[in-house]
Amino acid sequence: MSRFVNQGEVDIIVLRNGDQVKVRQGLTALEVAMLRKDLIQFVYEARDDGPHISATGGEWYLQQINICKAYIVSWDFKDDDGQLVTYSPDLVSTLSEDTVQEIAEAVDNLQQKRREENAKKGRQLSVK
Repeated sequence: MSRFVNQGEVDIIVLRNGDQVKVRQGLTALEVAMLRKDLIQFVYEARDDGPHISATGGEWYLQQINICKAYIVSWDFKDDDGQLVTYSPDLVSTLSEDTVQEIAEAVDNLQQKRREENAKKGRQLSVK
């Protein structure tokens, strides 16, 4: 198993209405760090008596948009006239809330499944 992320490996997510989204199988360490940094900024508020959760629904939704932007490679979405809409990260923020949530949850499920498969194959970190 390579220690590097293969940028060309994708999974296909089939959404409830049959639309398909191609997503990367993994992110680089820097991309993961940037997503986590954003999440930490959203979730924790420093106070004198320690950190407190301060995420609002809007901030959490922004995190889901960022997850979609990081993972999506392409989609087969069509506009109201039936014309294919070419994927662009900037278009993610114009999707419906339900669509973003469905994609973000599917990505999370795929990543969880991949972690579980890797654990079964003995690919967990071990210190000797």
